[in-house]
Amino acid sequence: LSFKHVLWREADVPSKFDEVIPQFGIKRVLDSFSILSKTDQEEILEPLENIKIPSKTLFSKGTLISCNEKLNVELTKIDQWSIDSSNVKCLAVWIHTKYAWYQLLQPSSEYSPVFNQLKLKLDLLQILSEIISGSS
Repeated sequence: LSFKHVLWREADVPSKFDEVIPQFGIKRVLDSFSILSKTDQEEILEPLENIKIPSKTLFSKGTLISCNEKLNVELTKIDQWSIDSSNVKCLAVWIHTKYAWYQLLQPSSEYSPVFNQLKLKLDLLQILSEIISGSS
């Protein structure tokens, strides 16, 4: 995978990309993302669900977004992920590293086919949530 611009290390991201939320920590927005693992020779696209495999260390690359600014970044190890279902009409996927929580927007074009597996599950969850909330 290649990035056309400078790739920032997560530890060096300027604070203007941070939104500090009490009892939550730092929140950032990541677009055009890929979830990866590394071998000695290459980076491999991985389904986010593979975080459960003990032998896999997943990380992410993408573009941080803040107001009118963008920054290409490589994140450190993803230690957990979550689905935010507080808005039934728009489920959000989040990943967490030692530095921040990241709301994932759209996958990169090369990662999109891998992410679509999770996206289908999210779409089904959203439909079921709407049915359940509509029947109460």
